[in-house]
Amino acid sequence: MSEKILQEILDIARENTNSLNFLKERMITKDDIVNLLTKDDIYKLRKSVVKSCNGFYIFYDYILL
Repeated sequence: MSEKILQEILDIARENTNSLNFLKERMITKDDIVNLLTKDDIYKLRKSVVKSCNGFYIFYDYILL
């Protein structure tokens, strides 16, 4: 399941949509995301943030703060 969530996050970043609005619309909390992602996913998230658009930074900060 975490791989699916990660892919969805990356897709959102590529589309340059507002990640926080995406979270709010689906009632997804920071804890929900953190619980779904494994440590390997977090590592991939850190790596992919460098390659992604600005919209992804919002999502990245929201998850990892």
